[in-house]
Amino acid sequence: MSSIVYQSKKSLTHHRLFKGLPAYFGGKRKLLPWIFGHLAQHIPPSQWPSLRFLDLFMGGGSVSLFAKAQGFAAVLSNDLSPRCEIIANALLANHHQPLTRTDLLQFVQNTVEFDHPGSIETELSTSVFSTRHAQWLDRVRGWADVQDNPTKAALWRLMLWHLAHRFVCFPTSLGSSNRPFAEALDGMRSWDELNPKRYTDGSLNELLKPATKQIVTVRRNLNHSIFAGGPTTFSRLDALDCLQQTPADVVFMDPPY
Repeated sequence: MSSIVYQSKKSLTHHRLFKGLPAYFGGKRKLLPWIFGHLAQHIPPSQWPSLRFLDLFMGGGSVSLFAKAQGFAAVLSNDLSPRCEIIANALLANHHQPLTRTDLLQFVQNTVEFDHPGSIETELSTSVFSTRHAQWLDRVRGWADVQDNPTKAALWRLMLWHLAHRFVCFPTSLGSSNRPFAEALDGMRSWDELNPKRYTDGSLNELLKPATKQIVTVRRNLNHSIFAGGPTTFSRLDALDCLQQTPADVVFMDPPY
């Protein structure tokens, strides 16, 4: 996949390789052509398969995932955030285990009888999510917790992350600012009271989609980001400790703002 290094920023930004990654403020997807293009000026891509790549501040995961696609001998990712570990386990370390249609069918069939209300419905229903959406999130969370396969468990947790952003009017409203839309979906507020902009930008249309349709879409997106590559590891270390403990030939450092 190294040829996509030299494509335009637009084509790389929307490349399906990254569809499995959640939205992330400060992500480096748009900068990947520059980052790896600059690296190619100093180390020919033909040598990359013999080198170990360390992403010291993994963040949203785009740099690590792209490094895996370039065929480095190993991709080593580090970040203190536990959410990065979900991405690492679900996508980076996953070379051949997609979520299948059978996985979705088993999920729908086996979570109907889950105890509810669950913690998401109890704590966040109406204040953040509509009751319907909160119930589906509880089902996904509960299903992830009972998986015997750790890779599938990580995929379902990443599914939960994606759905949480899809079940609000727009990603930046993930919080109490989504309350008006949750109340409207629950019949507690008139639709006429909502921001009319959301009628024209497609936000409300997304909220009204059946949850199962959203789950099918997220499954497809996750599977786009699963592919074979070299060994990958993930650590949650202080950056200086990671540098001392992790042998690497190429180190990418993007400290938090």
